[in-house]
Amino acid sequence: MKRPVIIVLIGIVVAAGIFFAVQTFIKPGKIGDIESLVPSEAIYYIYSYQLGQKIEDFCNSDFFLKISNLSFYQEYLQPSIDKKEKLYKNLSQVYNSDSALAVFSPGIVAPSGGIEPMIEPGKFMLLVRMDTKKNIKKTIGDLYLLLNEKEDVSYSTYKGIKITHYQIPLDKSKFPFPDLKISYAVLGDILVSSNTDELLKQSIDLFNKSSTDSLLNDEVYKKISGKYADKKKDSFFWTFINYKRYTEKFLAQVDDMFIDQAQNEKMRDFIESFIDVSAGIISYLGYDSSKSGFVGESYQLYDKSKDDHGLLEISSSKGSKNDLTAVIPPQFFVYFGCSGNISGYWNYFSKLMMSSEEIKQSAMGDSMYAADKQPSFSKTIKSLETYLGLSIEKDVMPLLGNDFSFVISDLEEVSLAPKSGQINPMQLFPTPMPTLSLLFETKDQSSAEKLKSLIIEKVTQLSPSQPESEPFLSIAEDSYAGVNLSVISIKELPFHPVCFVLNDKCIISSTTDHAKKIIDTSKQSSNSLENNLDFSFDPNKILKGSAATLIVKFADLIDAIAQTKIVNFAKPSVALFSQGKVTTNDIDDIIDILDDISIIAQANDITADGTGSGLFYIGIEGL
Repeated sequence: MKRPVIIVLIGIVVAAGIFFAVQTFIKPGKIGDIESLVPSEAIYYIYSYQLGQKIEDFCNSDFFLKISNLSFYQEYLQPSIDKKEKLYKNLSQVYNSDSALAVFSPGIVAPSGGIEPMIEPGKFMLLVRMDTKKNIKKTIGDLYLLLNEKEDVSYSTYKGIKITHYQIPLDKSKFPFPDLKISYAVLGDILVSSNTDELLKQSIDLFNKSSTDSLLNDEVYKKISGKYADKKKDSFFWTFINYKRYTEKFLAQVDDMFIDQAQNEKMRDFIESFIDVSAGIISYLGYDSSKSGFVGESYQLYDKSKDDHGLLEISSSKGSKNDLTAVIPPQFFVYFGCSGNISGYWNYFSKLMMSSEEIKQSAMGDSMYAADKQPSFSKTIKSLETYLGLSIEKDVMPLLGNDFSFVISDLEEVSLAPKSGQINPMQLFPTPMPTLSLLFETKDQSSAEKLKSLIIEKVTQLSPSQPESEPFLSIAEDSYAGVNLSVISIKELPFHPVCFVLNDKCIISSTTDHAKKIIDTSKQSSNSLENNLDFSFDPNKILKGSAATLIVKFADLIDAIAQTKIVNFAKPSVALFSQGKVTTNDIDDIIDILDDISIIAQANDITADGTGSGLFYIGIEGL
């Protein structure tokens, strides 16, 4: 039995519960917030209002209709969907109100006998608000018949509340854990179901007011749940995660995975060093205001007392934007930028990786670890520093400022065929090569010049000595618009990387043309990335005051790739190798759908007071 089938069966059981509740003339009282019935032990809580209607609206959008009109969708997916059309429709009607999923354990178990840890369904609870104004007898009837052949139902009561139990057998060849037991009870106008009786009884206690230990009263939840309260009903999903409780539950399971106590302690320290800092997060995902894309925001609460490594201070942009965006041309495909303590990032990352390796060494033993040929972080860095003759921590990090950016742009088709010697026919075929640029903010212009000199010096050292008249690598000095350029020529490469300095910025670009575009942009910042972003909301939410930012101009990237010779050459080949199952028209249709995804953007920041914010946006035409 596959996981979607399990989910459908769970849905049927819950729907059947609603049916029986209505059939026995229950006159439920109105429950206010569903969270009042959720035990406070929840580590994940996902709420949705009228999810069935929202899914139906999305399926009726022009964007989804394009997907559903794809030939392979029609041939391979549509028949299965058509068979279950009535099922999906009925479930949509049943769940077209308040519904929520609460998860109470990570779902990782470590079986005895030295078997690798496996994933199984964690402890969960599903809550659905019933609509007693509708006659749902016929709606439920068809659903319930699906369980008749393997019906295994029993009943019990707890504090006067009837509980119905269903046993759902699982295919042990696919799911090597016990059969799924789902129990449900009707509490007011909410049907509550769970795979453990313990959680269901806790929910009944909350309903009967014999307990107040609900998610609604949880301290972390109360502190942050109001942040996006106005988005709760409009969004697809409104989510709360209690990281502190998650860490506690996860570490409790980690304790059972390790026999060696020393190894266990190292693992605990490793996890706690970066997970336990976060107390909780609230987030939502829904349409943007103009319904031209999906937008999601998150708000995090951190526990500064647990921040032994100063990660919050390191990761905070302190409200300042990344100044490098003012010199980056707006014509790009991918942009990544971070603002914060770059040296601090490096030191923290180094400690994190070293901790990970200590855990590995503890697990393998000293002799096996020493003989291990697989590359590791410390070995790789040590080899690199020996090869370059420098210390990253001592020679590079002191020069750097707070901002770093990475840009991919300008897809150019070039031939990688050597000028002499034997040529592989495929080397004659134009290869798409994107332009790559790295931008470093440094302490000041003097530091930028030092970093540039260090880069050029080490690049020169890497050049192998050759007896031929033409050197493998050469560096020529040039200038453009008053800026000195160090142009690197590498034998057989059709492009020339450039390293140059703009005030306190040291920049490396893989092509001279893009280096010149950056210089031109620096002299006219109104034509830069920061002033030329097309969002359906304020782009400053992405760029201003973000510790980490990612922007992908997805449609532009797809257009550029689709126009390359190698893609057009590959289309008939794909049709041939698929024996006609995928045609060139299919590929064009897929490209057309991908082209409707205009932009993907994400930004995160941390403030000094111990809170964080995040924003995710994906622009889609035809929603």
